Amino acid sequence: MGDDAGAVRSAVLTLHRRTGLPMVFGGAMGDSERMRITELVGNTTDSLTGLTVRRGNGLGGKAMALGRPIWVADYPRASGTSTSPTSRTASWPPTRWPPP
Repeated sequence: MGDDAGAVRSAVLTLHRRTGLPMVFGGAMGDSERMRITELVGNTTDSLTGLTVRRGNGLGGKAMALGRPIWVADYPRASGTSTSPTSRTASWPPTRWPPP
């Protein structure tokens, strides 16, 4: 598990540095359908820390389904972006791929 944590941290830091995106997050896959967000760079709150994301749900779930990093220009304003405070699972916002 320690090796996974280090690899995830390294990948998140590298993606943040190379893309210049203001916030990057990630986590190791718990199984083929779920990921728990453990690493965040550029976040202003800890609201995503520990969030379990299911494949296809939310921005992280969409990235899992596609097998590659994805992003939105303005997450809070992206159409379809929402979170459920009871399930702590994000819904799927639209994404921009490939990048501009």
